Amino acid sequence: QGRTDRAEQELYQSARWRKLRALKLARDPLCEPCLKADRIKPAEIVHHKVPIKRGGDPWDMGNLVSICASCHNKQDAHGG
Repeated sequence: QGRTDRAEQELYQSARWRKLRALKLARDPLCEPCLKADRIKPAEIVHHKVPIKRGGDPWDMGNLVSICASCHNKQDAHGG
């Protein structure tokens, strides 16, 4: 099994996710962790703060963070 299971893959390929992701990136186009560190970098990824596997709501805007690939890779390395 890869990083995401089949249900998650279907979620990320759905029209509903694409719309929510686009809305989040339109609202917060810069990487939120970078902004907290006084860096300005465009966000490329919409990340779930509480992973779906751990009960995070995939559709809750409050559970989403706009993030650059570099910060996302750091999150993954730390299991976040």
